[in-house]
Amino acid sequence: MAAVSTRKPLTQADVDFYNENGFLHVRGFIDHAVVKQVRAEVIGLHEKLADIPQTGAHYGITWEDLPEGEAKRIRQLMGSQNVSPSIRAISESEQLIGAMEQLIGAEAELFHSKLMMKAASKGSFTPWHSDWGYWKGTFTRPTQMNAFLAIDKSTIENGCIRYVPGSHREFQEHQFFSDASGFAIGLPGDIDAYDAVPIEMQPGDVTFHGSMTIHGSEANRSNFDRIMNTFAFAEKGTVCDTDHARGSFFGQLKQQDELFPL
Repeated sequence: MAAVSTRKPLTQADVDFYNENGFLHVRGFIDHAVVKQVRAEVIGLHEKLADIPQTGAHYGITWEDLPEGEAKRIRQLMGSQNVSPSIRAISESEQLIGAMEQLIGAEAELFHSKLMMKAASKGSFTPWHSDWGYWKGTFTRPTQMNAFLAIDKSTIENGCIRYVPGSHREFQEHQFFSDASGFAIGLPGDIDAYDAVPIEMQPGDVTFHGSMTIHGSEANRSNFDRIMNTFAFAEKGTVCDTDHARGSFFGQLKQQDELFPL
């Protein structure tokens, strides 16, 4: 097994809670001033990127499915470390990497950073799913970890993330959604389909979850945005030895040396 970081941002009680439930909520994990800077860097991305061709860009956007004529709203932006210097700094920080390696139990590497932008009154329902449903063709085993950073206040009304405790112990096969926008596979059912725990968060809070933990979120029914960024890490050396897997891994990473000019 690869060497694990000596930095341990999480307590043993945190690790024990994660191992039992498959998720962990850490309040104030990222300094509020840093989160405030992140928001300043990503606010207005809907408008800035609406008419810019994505061909060759080191990011990828899924847009909300809105009626024709309405202003475009981003649902997901893959490669967010390439449009925000503060997001990139967080993704490379000892604080985040140390926590990831504590929970994974091995040396870890980033394979994607993604903005999840539930726009006020427009942000849509995220179907129930576990990340392994998407990643099982890319990695040899489900040791990946995801961290959701709250950039805005996250509430039940604006679509906070919800976790199904204990669901990380056994993978449930997913189904394909023919009408999905951004979530091509998942588990059937509306927001009440599972006995899940809603996690309301303040800016700077982070939730961690493993790749088999079932989670989802309601549509944004409020007049306030719910912007989050998710950092996905994988145990080093677990990418499948296929061209498809390597393409998927590096395609999600979308890494470049310089930030995309906005």
